[in-house]
Amino acid sequence: ERPAWKPPRGYGKWDYIVARCLAADPARRFQSADEVATTLDPPLRRRWLVTALMAAVLAIASGLVTYQRATAPAETVRLALLPFSMGPGESAWAEGLYRDTANRIALIKSDRKTRFTFIPPNKIARDRVDTLEKARAVLGATHVLRVVFDRRSGVTTNVRAFLTEAHSGVNAKEWDADYKPEQTRYAPTALAGMVTAELHLSPVESPPVNGAARKEYLEGLADMRRDSGVDSALNHFAKAVVADLDSPLTHAALAEAQWIKYHNTGTTRAG
Repeated sequence: ERPAWKPPRGYGKWDYIVARCLAADPARRFQSADEVATTLDPPLRRRWLVTALMAAVLAIASGLVTYQRATAPAETVRLALLPFSMGPGESAWAEGLYRDTANRIALIKSDRKTRFTFIPPNKIARDRVDTLEKARAVLGATHVLRVVFDRRSGVTTNVRAFLTEAHSGVNAKEWDADYKPEQTRYAPTALAGMVTAELHLSPVESPPVNGAARKEYLEGLADMRRDSGVDSALNHFAKAVVADLDSPLTHAALAEAQWIKYHNTGTTRAG
């Protein structure tokens, strides 16, 4: 009969041994001490087979996890950029920043883990979507970006942005910054960066020269290759710098043209 007392807890390997020694059916018990020893310390070949089997199981499990991750459906993100909230009489200024921000966010690309879709601003305008609820119900947005601009006595502009999950209404990310008047043009880039950082997407790469300056920049390069075209190149590069103040290429090209002009004539101005 099974004893009423319980032996003290020993080495884990002995649990099976003790249970088999106490089996009610004598035929299930060990028949000799050698069988006990073999069970406790299996021969080398048996240990190798067990080890190989465990390695195979781990490899299969690891491969299954990798396959599941590789074939898992990408998360779908549909982002709506609501019209900016601004003070009265600033609609023109707001429209420009809104357009620049939309153009910047539209450059964000999907990756293996996230299928990103940016809802076009013209669709938002056409359907008169101006709230989170409408963006979710009318456009099927999963995320909504709301931006509030507050000009403070013309000295600085405060920008507050909220990236909100449309279904829960929870702000996944909040961002706040102050800009001087000449710095507000950087806000669209910062807002796009906020989106890519929170959604773990690749950041948007800035083009070397923007579209507005590209024509002047290329014509300046073409003119600078001609000995008599430095003056024309200076004029083109000066216009390119005005059109794209943030590109280092426009400034570098203008500086190079000025150096060539100074080297040839002792002045940096176009004739």
